[in-house]
Amino acid sequence: MELEPNIQALQDGHRVDCVVEVLFTGPGYSVLTTKIHKVTILTDVKLTKGQSFTLFGMSKWQVANQLWLMNTEHTVVLQHLPRDVSELKMMTEICSGIGAVTEGYEACGATIKSHNEKNTVFAEWLRRQNKVVIQGDIADPVVVSQISHVHGSILSGGVSCQPWSTLGDQQQFRDDRSLSMTGMLKAIHLLQVPMAIMECTPKVYQSNETQAMFRQFTSETGMKVHQAILPLHTFWPSRRQRWWATISHPSLGLQAIPEIPPLAFEPKLIHLFPCFMELDDFTLQELKLDDEELEQFMSTPKGMHEHQVNQLKPLPTATHSWGSQLKGCECGCRSHGFSQQRIKEKGLYGQLLPLSETCTKQQSVVRCMRHLHASEVALANGLDPFFPGLNNMKPRLALAAVGQLASPFQGAWVLANAMHDMNKVGVLPGPVKNPIDVLQAQAKHLLLQRDRLLKVETQTESMLRLAK
Repeated sequence: MELEPNIQALQDGHRVDCVVEVLFTGPGYSVLTTKIHKVTILTDVKLTKGQSFTLFGMSKWQVANQLWLMNTEHTVVLQHLPRDVSELKMMTEICSGIGAVTEGYEACGATIKSHNEKNTVFAEWLRRQNKVVIQGDIADPVVVSQISHVHGSILSGGVSCQPWSTLGDQQQFRDDRSLSMTGMLKAIHLLQVPMAIMECTPKVYQSNETQAMFRQFTSETGMKVHQAILPLHTFWPSRRQRWWATISHPSLGLQAIPEIPPLAFEPKLIHLFPCFMELDDFTLQELKLDDEELEQFMSTPKGMHEHQVNQLKPLPTATHSWGSQLKGCECGCRSHGFSQQRIKEKGLYGQLLPLSETCTKQQSVVRCMRHLHASEVALANGLDPFFPGLNNMKPRLALAAVGQLASPFQGAWVLANAMHDMNKVGVLPGPVKNPIDVLQAQAKHLLLQRDRLLKVETQTESMLRLAK
């Protein structure tokens, strides 16, 4: 990861994006020093003495042994002025997907100013919800320069987990998708935001390579990093253990991310789902396993049973590929299913519900099956099942969207604790919400939405236990 290039070593004409401080100004030029390496440079951009700027899209030239950063048609100048404390509740979400985690941030009182998303399908989905969207790869400094016009003081990003995930290839930084992590760290520096929140697979915490990169980042920027592995199944019936990190300026006073208080019992699906959704014919046919899927799931070592929803357990960790392992993903990330070799190595994943109709497979009469509906997966992971726009997607696209979400419960916990810490040191004026109160309010809302989704009229003993 290179937060600031070695400008002296670059060829003339090379693009440069860097943070600078202005030392002197003269007629037609300014004298700068770079933020990290403290290199003295001249520029033809007129800047204000004593101020800090990020210069995007400059061109490096060396004239008579003097380094210059020259203005180009792509140059964007971002001035870093003192921030008002009210801005510490304004956020930009990086690698947004459908922006599910923002439901948790908003529960803390935050305002989401803008979203960044690389995937065209999800970027268009966000626009249909009237969101401010900067589409493109966060690793591209042109995209970061576009975000600079509409970003909040806090960046949040659920970076790509495939480079580290057990179900991925675990190539870490040898996987191009890891650029979402290094790209976000560089964006934090270039935008000079005082705080950021990152989320990914727990394997990030166990990666020596990744932890070394965070040490480099803190050494070069002076920012503080706090990391934690947060479970979901200890207080809500779904397994979604994730790595979360806060990256902040020391003045904000952020402390270690605390553990989420567990319930006195481990909740199971039966505590949340007395039954499952009644689907219309179109949705049912879209989620119903086709012949190939049925054959493949039946042929796994433990047969169909291991994939069938078990209401006496938490929901297994949902993935983006639920519903698309054997066919192309409707988000456009894959045009075809996984290879048989990959399926053999990694296995099939998904949660299936039996249907009333039967069919004959492998010389046996078996129940037809369907994938879980996106609203069912959303509810199990702490997202409102009526999240705006979710039910307007194609069913398997929606399933892919919620399969990669960062839980609003966990996002709310991290941000609420950060706000509490900032309030404690006097940076963020009160009142701020108590983190546990935020989670309880979210849970109460979700239980009401559950009753609406499943048309619940009578509370079972199991449901009442979770509601307490």
